[in-house]
Amino acid sequence: MKIIEKFQTIFLVAGIGFFVLSLVAMGVAPWTILKSVKPTPGVKPYTDLEAMGRQVYIHEGCWHCHTQFVRPIANEDIRYGPVSSNAEYVYEIPQLFGTRRIGPDLAREAGKHTNDWHYAHLYNPRYTRPWSVMPAFPWLFHKKDGKIVPTEKGKALVAYLQTLGRSKLPEMRAQDSAYMASFEPGSPPMKTLPLLMRGEELFKRECIGCHGEKGDGMGKAGQFLTPPPQNLTTVNPTPEYVFKILHTGMPGSAMPYFRLYSEQDLWAIAFYVNSLYREPQIPETAPPKTLALLETGKQKFQTLCTTCHGPQGRGDGPAGKALKPPPANLLELRPSVVHIFKVLSEGIPGTGMVAFNQLSNNEKWAIAYYIQELIKKTPRIPSGQVGITTGVPSVSSLTPPAPSAELLKRGQQLFNSTCFTCHGIEGNGKGPASAGLNPPPANFTDQKWKFGGRVEDIFNTISKGSPGTAMAPFTQIPEQDRWALAYYVKSFSDKKLRSMLK
Repeated sequence: MKIIEKFQTIFLVAGIGFFVLSLVAMGVAPWTILKSVKPTPGVKPYTDLEAMGRQVYIHEGCWHCHTQFVRPIANEDIRYGPVSSNAEYVYEIPQLFGTRRIGPDLAREAGKHTNDWHYAHLYNPRYTRPWSVMPAFPWLFHKKDGKIVPTEKGKALVAYLQTLGRSKLPEMRAQDSAYMASFEPGSPPMKTLPLLMRGEELFKRECIGCHGEKGDGMGKAGQFLTPPPQNLTTVNPTPEYVFKILHTGMPGSAMPYFRLYSEQDLWAIAFYVNSLYREPQIPETAPPKTLALLETGKQKFQTLCTTCHGPQGRGDGPAGKALKPPPANLLELRPSVVHIFKVLSEGIPGTGMVAFNQLSNNEKWAIAYYIQELIKKTPRIPSGQVGITTGVPSVSSLTPPAPSAELLKRGQQLFNSTCFTCHGIEGNGKGPASAGLNPPPANFTDQKWKFGGRVEDIFNTISKGSPGTAMAPFTQIPEQDRWALAYYVKSFSDKKLRSMLK
């Protein structure tokens, strides 16, 4: 018994010693070392909202299941991103490295998902990940005007999540951009029943939270998401198009990439998505398709749609590079006539696609019919090979006509039917499509002209566009009309011209 009692004393002393040693090694030492480490570029202190979100993260016990450290082992950088460094954690006291990964590592969460995706996920993780074991956090939300919206704590938590790894965000986005630019879908395998069944299984595992069980875009996460999930029953995308999106995601939307699945699995999902299409019935109120209506549709498409969607509808218009999400490749998405009419009438919230209320219903059906014919007749180019149109048209003349009330009224008519979607009716850069544009549209009322404020300079910009922005060249508009537009745009900051309109 005495011998055992001696061992008990030794065990007690050893236990206390190991506890003190672990406290020094894992608590005190990192704290003292980090005090001498200088932050790398992009690592900055938390704002008040982000600091509040960090406290919510701690209080809700998120660190129990999520780590915040990418280790230099087992190809972790392939799955999560660049390996963590000590300089990233200089403002992290206490550190929230975590020890278990019931959920994924969050060290590179910044920019990986949109804020609205996080809100849907926090309210009920099964909305975005049907197989998730994560608990729901409905107390971080409340109802306002019949909608579920985050509380201040909910907003703070998401703001904090978007700080995790933000110093590495430029590097990761550059890698993603290079991956997307060089991606080639390759040749699909043979479509078989087992592959379709596998696709259905994976669709139910990953996709129904947003797109719904029927693929109609009515998933439970949809109420949180802007832009809303695609209705896959009214578009008939090619398997190659779906396969590419599954690989790259859809920047500017809540659609993430799924390239950690095998290529065979991604083709399976692509084939299953392709099978969801159901041709909607054209309503009796729609006009019949005639050659005259198709010609009207062609003219309207060339005037209103080519700047984003390109002359052939491939999504390669000169404005497309600045849009997030990018314009749809209509030849690959293959929307139904009914879907096109609906989008022209309602727009797509959170994108550059606005409602064209200035068009009559007949004109909308005309565009829809024309796009349908374009899809049928235009040779398809694999989505990985579609580029952005970069040609800059020449300006035929720089001799402006004399301003007149008639010219300004024509410019106003053109502006209110074409330009207002980005620049707003008041010319202040706050049009209905402005939220989806980066850089934002120009504000014509502040007299800060990027390319000069003379009428000739404005005419030049209308004719040539502005590379790197959503401002496309409008050479399809007659020269006299471009001068009319230039004068009207200048009138937002020129009282003398504005007085001629009255």
